[in-house]
Amino acid sequence: MKKKVLTLLFLVAGWQATQAQNMSMYKALNDSAYKCKVNNMKKEMKYYIEEMYDHKVIYMRRMGQYGVENYKLMCKMKAWADERGMLTNDAVLFGIALDNPQFTKPNECRYDVCLLVPSAKDIATEDQVEIRNLCGGKYAVFTIDHTADVVTNFWKSFPTEMVNSGLSVDFSRPIMERYSVKMVTNGLCEMCVPVSK
Repeated sequence: MKKKVLTLLFLVAGWQATQAQNMSMYKALNDSAYKCKVNNMKKEMKYYIEEMYDHKVIYMRRMGQYGVENYKLMCKMKAWADERGMLTNDAVLFGIALDNPQFTKPNECRYDVCLLVPSAKDIATEDQVEIRNLCGGKYAVFTIDHTADVVTNFWKSFPTEMVNSGLSVDFSRPIMERYSVKMVTNGLCEMCVPVSK
């Protein structure tokens, strides 16, 4: 079991610093719908298994070193959606780091910000956005506080939690940060970890 934990820790290590840095950027958001509360993740990690369906989503992508530019892309997508009346209480945003910086050159790392809305499949693409499919399947969904410290603790703790629960991460699909407007308003977000069983 120890070997499995160490293997998982190694594979996700490239994302740990990346996502924590992204969250430190999100923490700076000051609009009322995205205020974050500061709490420490001291309680036991809990999750549930969700079977997600494939979805058509609107997305923006950037390539380059992960960090502050990812935060800027998230803001750009939110502004684009808000101008079109699409940033409603039912809207869901995803932040997806598609590459592991341990194995991919910084300038080739891809980051997508996706917007899931009921009418996504009917929206014509524009210069700023495109349409893509968001892969479904089984995910272990962890609901955590929307703060940099808690997200950092999540990346450190979840490999052990996965192994102890008998779950295997499916590395053919990316780990996704999920932000529903309703949850973020309450200072929460979700980390969706793809599982193979």
